[in-house]
Amino acid sequence: MIESYENITQAMAIKELALNSKEAKFIVDALRQKEDYEGICGRVRDIIDTNHVQVVRIEDHKEYMDVEIIGTLREYLELVDVLEKELMIVRVKPQQFTYNQGYLHITFHVVVV
Repeated sequence: MIESYENITQAMAIKELALNSKEAKFIVDALRQKEDYEGICGRVRDIIDTNHVQVVRIEDHKEYMDVEIIGTLREYLELVDVLEKELMIVRVKPQQFTYNQGYLHITFHVVVV
């Protein structure tokens, strides 16, 4: 009788451990994604900083980065090309822009896909 009680206790402990490991895996995956996202944001910042555009602001949000720059249309297109080719998991989504005397003042989102 004690042996079966121990077996039941062990089975319950194993089941709880399995549930906890699923939760732990979920937590680890979430943290890894956060680290990956933060790494991606850092890489996006590095790419933008090494480009010839003037950075007005860069803000990190949970699902995207909000970027505002001033530069020529060519500089913007080169920046988009570099971002999307070097970091194949991001896409640039323009939000609003003005074009004045050959310079583009544009706000866009960098989204991880």
